[in-house]
Amino acid sequence: MAGQVKHKQIFSAIKPDWRLAKLLFSLTTRNTDSLLGAVAKVLAEEGITLENSTALLDPLLVKSGTLTRRAPTEQDLRTCVYGRAVGPPSLAQHDIGQTVVIAETACVAVEAMEGTDATIERAGRIMGSLHGDASTPESRRLLS
Repeated sequence: MAGQVKHKQIFSAIKPDWRLAKLLFSLTTRNTDSLLGAVAKVLAEEGITLENSTALLDPLLVKSGTLTRRAPTEQDLRTCVYGRAVGPPSLAQHDIGQTVVIAETACVAVEAMEGTDATIERAGRIMGSLHGDASTPESRRLLS
């Protein structure tokens, strides 16, 4: 499978066929893991085996180490350690925390249903309002 599952589509007013309706009604939770797992099970029943999504992408995946021109400072490393504690892998099973935005060892935003891009945009608005950036309506409201 390729692409992404957007939560708003899971909860949208789509008109599923009987097979999709049965699948959706069988889910105890409607998060990405349970939905993809159920789809994988249906495909397996049809003789279709899914491969690991990174099987052909290994050469393109980020390797461990510094990826920028400068190495992280001590403060940067403290922020990274804090961020890893805030967003442990256990959160991902609940479809939250795949993206955690940390600034100056403080949690600014944690991804939920809105997706990565929206989380980063929200964090930018929050940081802008904290630093007196009145360029957005939300920032102006928070500053007033």
